[in-house]
Amino acid sequence: MTTVEQLGDILDIEVFSDIRDGYPKYLDEGGSGRVYSLSDSLVIKVPSAFVYSIVADLRSHPSPYYIENNLRRLIYEFEIQKRLHEEGFPVPKPEGVFNCSIPTACSGWLIPGMIMERLYGINGRYIQDDDKRIKNRYKAEIKKAKDLGFSTGDIGSHNCMYSEELDKLWLIDFGLWSKR
Repeated sequence: MTTVEQLGDILDIEVFSDIRDGYPKYLDEGGSGRVYSLSDSLVIKVPSAFVYSIVADLRSHPSPYYIENNLRRLIYEFEIQKRLHEEGFPVPKPEGVFNCSIPTACSGWLIPGMIMERLYGINGRYIQDDDKRIKNRYKAEIKKAKDLGFSTGDIGSHNCMYSEELDKLWLIDFGLWSKR
């Protein structure tokens, strides 16, 4: 089992796991995952279905098959995100997939999670419809990805983040993408 504390040694960064420090802290979620902060620079994405199933029945740990299936899905998403990052796309830098024990999410149980760079900005779903400049940048990045052979699954402004301060847009959530 990899604990949050051990991730700091594995990734050679400072990771906070003491709840008194405010980490890991729930940040946001989409259809496929919940995101928790691990530090000022890293987050962990945990499959939503996994968390919900545990919360619904705190007496039993999910089956090994269920855990393995979610782990496979995260590894697949990690590989797509890693390829996009290597191709120079604006995506959070992926660090890896780990079985972790997160104190605030089903304490003591292993939860598969993808560790990646933490982004500071707003989710595209909160960007005003009249802000065409940002939406056009998102569409341009999706077109570039398709031109390079990526098949996009769940696309829409809810799968991007934007920092007004940095004037930077990132693509996020690649669980339904593939590479031809």
